[in-house]
Amino acid sequence: MLNLFRGECYKLRKHKPFYICTLIGVCIALMLYGTLFMVDNLEQMESQETQTDFSVTVSVNEETGSTDTPESNSAGSTIPMSQQIGIVGVIEQMLSGSFVSFIMILFVCIFVIGEHSNGTVKNVVGKGYSRKTVFLSKLLATEMAALLMTLIILGGTLLFGAFFFGKSGIQSMNWEDLAAFTGMHLLFAAALTAIATLIGEITRSLAAGIPISLAVVMFSTSLTTGLDLLFQNLNLDWKPSDYWLLDLQTTALAEIVKQDFIIRGTALSLAWLLAAVLLGMLHFNKTDIK
Repeated sequence: MLNLFRGECYKLRKHKPFYICTLIGVCIALMLYGTLFMVDNLEQMESQETQTDFSVTVSVNEETGSTDTPESNSAGSTIPMSQQIGIVGVIEQMLSGSFVSFIMILFVCIFVIGEHSNGTVKNVVGKGYSRKTVFLSKLLATEMAALLMTLIILGGTLLFGAFFFGKSGIQSMNWEDLAAFTGMHLLFAAALTAIATLIGEITRSLAAGIPISLAVVMFSTSLTTGLDLLFQNLNLDWKPSDYWLLDLQTTALAEIVKQDFIIRGTALSLAWLLAAVLLGMLHFNKTDIK
């Protein structure tokens, strides 16, 4: 298995979609920062126009001779949007907002399904390696690449944040909460990678695997929300969204860092990971390779 794993790692180093998807993720983080500062500039321009157009009217009371000045609508300077969100907010948007998941799923589908399309998997199995070993080596390499991609995008987001916000932006971050938040999202990423690998193994077609995997990322949370409402109308105290991986992933940082969520999120992530691995291995062992 070690030789197969080394072979998979070698193919990853030569795999251009890995670098392209990672670069796209870093560019998205840069675009988020750019959008924040663009909003700041627009708000500043709007504030300047408001101050320019503001006129003060003075009314003189004929009986008392007093003057009344209307109250100014300028209560003080507004905190810029970029300062309200900060570096941690951008990281939370990247990880919880499905940006990283979307890119990671795309890479996994290309890497896993591409091996079936070009006949590589069939050749490896034909050399006498057990199917279990072939599947696990592929899965381990894919997991390693997906987690590395997540960490690189996270690192790029931090570097851009340090550049735009400076030392004050870095010092204002709660590193303990960020570490817990990142650790949980790495667990979610590992489980989601296993699910995407399972979809790729079942479909074995880029035309089917990529749309199905992306649909899972984009629409599955809407489905669980609908099921929550259905069970609520049936007076059943059970929410599918409490157990679905992507619903856990969209949880806010303030909730993720709580101990009870960490325990529940870890258990559910490992459960989804194990289920996807077992189903994928079973399908790989029982299905003919064409």
